[in-house]
Amino acid sequence: MTAKQFYDWQTSGGTDDVMRLVDCLERADAVWCAIGGVAVNHWAAQPMVTQDVDIVVAADAIPRAVALLEQAGFSSERYEWSINFKGRSTVSI
Repeated sequence: MTAKQFYDWQTSGGTDDVMRLVDCLERADAVWCAIGGVAVNHWAAQPMVTQDVDIVVAADAIPRAVALLEQAGFSSERYEWSINFKGRSTVSI
């Protein structure tokens, strides 16, 4: 089983949601970075399994990024200090 197959198995197809997320952020020309478990996995000797993707987006790019994510089919929940997204998989963004 490949890493992608394992992640998709754990997240009911989360790779597609993550790829669509990155595509939307790139099309929004947003300055952003991954934090949390996804960022730790970049540096970790032993990767961890995570079902959420934590990102920080530059404030000026948030409206463009949100619009593109919603157009791409992500649902959003807005809170005072964050916006949470869900796609087709079990991955929380």
